[in-house]
Amino acid sequence: MAADEIPLGQEPAAEQLLTALETVVRSVEDEEWTPTSETAEALLLSPLAGLGVTELRSLARALRQRELTAAVEQRRAAVGSRDLLARALVTPQLLDGLEGPGVDKARGLLGLLGECREAMLAGADVESLLWQVWSGTEWGARLRAAVLRGGAAARRAHRDLDAVCALFDTASRTEQQRGRTSARNFLEEVKAQQIPADSLVDKGVRGDAVRLLTAHRSKGLEWRLVVVAHVQEGNWPDLRAPPSWGPTGSGPAATASSSWSTRRRGPRCWQRRDDSSTWPARAPRSASS
Repeated sequence: MAADEIPLGQEPAAEQLLTALETVVRSVEDEEWTPTSETAEALLLSPLAGLGVTELRSLARALRQRELTAAVEQRRAAVGSRDLLARALVTPQLLDGLEGPGVDKARGLLGLLGECREAMLAGADVESLLWQVWSGTEWGARLRAAVLRGGAAARRAHRDLDAVCALFDTASRTEQQRGRTSARNFLEEVKAQQIPADSLVDKGVRGDAVRLLTAHRSKGLEWRLVVVAHVQEGNWPDLRAPPSWGPTGSGPAATASSSWSTRRRGPRCWQRRDDSSTWPARAPRSASS
């Protein structure tokens, strides 16, 4: 899949690292700041912490039970469990006295964020801060293991690794072009991107390969075999119909009907041959399946 179809800040792996970095930046800028409950849950469930849904609920329940006891003693309203999870990200003392696998994983995330906070206060650049978060977990080792196992998990791991590498490359390039930039400016720049800054996936395409991409992304490219999704006779595209938009027959239907034959081979597999202007041509029998 073409990597430049999705902005870097919206890639799941990059987004999780950026969320952790933003949590550190906001806590340094404002000591009274508390993340939202959605941000806290996303970080705890992310590979940076590794909590499961059941472990997250157990942690929230333990925090809530202790909060109810304290609220009765102090005669005040109790704080909700989701808000307690959010406060725990910036107040590690809330986990004191609690036990369990989920608690240990949450402490690991808090320690990681604390080390990153100290590095930021010491003047570390953006790339170093991201590396502090990435290298402090076993996430990278798990992704490499998934790649070696193969299958669907390997494809997802490849995509996550590509996104992480692209994020580090963007941070490094930003430092080189603008000198020492602040973490806040870097976060705002990446989140404001509508078009990806780089495409590591496309750079890795060599030789024979299957490429999945949009019609816009395919402009100017040529292949011996093209598969158009959802092509069905009498449904889409209707080559007999007049163009639905554009001046004087400039729409996609007019272009298709004037340039290509309406012969069809199979509901989803169309082939264009370089030595013929007729397309779709009769595909091999094996391609029709």
